Amino acid sequence: VHEGFFPDSSAASYLKANIPNGIVSIIDHQRDGVGGILSIVGEAYSTARLAAVKVVDHIFAVWGHEQPVNSVSATSPLRGGEMQNFEQFLEQELAANSRKLSHSTLRKLIYSYGTEYVNVLKYFPVEPWDVTLQEEQRAVLSAQIHHAVFKEMALKLVDVVFRRTDLTFAAKPD
Repeated sequence: VHEGFFPDSSAASYLKANIPNGIVSIIDHQRDGVGGILSIVGEAYSTARLAAVKVVDHIFAVWGHEQPVNSVSATSPLRGGEMQNFEQFLEQELAANSRKLSHSTLRKLIYSYGTEYVNVLKYFPVEPWDVTLQEEQRAVLSAQIHHAVFKEMALKLVDVVFRRTDLTFAAKPD
């Protein structure tokens, strides 16, 4: 099951019966006679790191080993999050704005990519200060698509559209 869709009603029934209130469940298939296979049910992208910690803890318990110390992922920023204060970073970048992008465009890029937004700008097909807002937005979309394909291993259109552009946002465009 992926993206919250269930192939049949039995999957939805199973989740309701076995996963109360959407809590993550780790299923050890040893009980089914298949050792070494675990499934995670009820997971969301926003809590995947915590689920991974629970899986590692479960594996160590099954193997009879001491639990590992806390993962460095608990305190390591995500790629693009290497800043102390997001609002300060945003204001600093808006003030510098070396590419002369519109503030709305630059703000969207920083919200989507954090400190990594400069790597998306490398794929700009035009110099932004010589274009209209509509042309700038097209250039941003082109840069996002190129960046997703060449740097983030996007293989399908859905990888790009849903994960790295705002094409599917239900907001009124600028």
